[in-house]
Amino acid sequence: IVTNAHVVENETQAVRAYIDGKREPVALSIRRRSTAFEDSGRDYAVLMSSEPSDFFLSLQKQQGSIQLQSVISAGFPGDALELLADLQQSENFDNPDKLPLFMTTGIVNAEQKIKGKEDAIIHSATISQGNSGGPLINTCGRVLGINTFISTSEVRTLNIALSVSGLRQFLKDAAIDFYETDEACSPKLVTLELPQEQ
Repeated sequence: IVTNAHVVENETQAVRAYIDGKREPVALSIRRRSTAFEDSGRDYAVLMSSEPSDFFLSLQKQQGSIQLQSVISAGFPGDALELLADLQQSENFDNPDKLPLFMTTGIVNAEQKIKGKEDAIIHSATISQGNSGGPLINTCGRVLGINTFISTSEVRTLNIALSVSGLRQFLKDAAIDFYETDEACSPKLVTLELPQEQ
């Protein structure tokens, strides 16, 4: 499981997480973490689950610019969960069935280098605290980046994801297998034919 290093920076041995909708949290061990973001421009951690899973997302091998591509952010932002808890008049999100995956859509605004070497994606699919470590995917469900931080000013908020190009190298250096595809993402609109009334 890939996430940001800052998500688990205070953990020394193991963390627990809900996986595949299981009702009980699963133990995860920290397999590898990147060095300090300030030095490397990287913010990755790989967690190993005590229980195997058949579910995974593939990385999209980038071919040229992705500027203006449609993207989706997925995660569990704290502000959204607090609002949902208030609306339901409940704080019981311990049950994974009641913990909604929050998704936002947007486009890639720009591609930028961090620390002069790591690729970052600036996008408009709103993220906030709690989205860290979650995927930024294209409309084919392939990972383009890992949502890492926001930059806020009086004028605007910029949503920043670290590109899979840096993640790919991090995983290779750690000898961790991953799946990627260079197949172009070309989603098609499907028309649904409704039955005609007799």
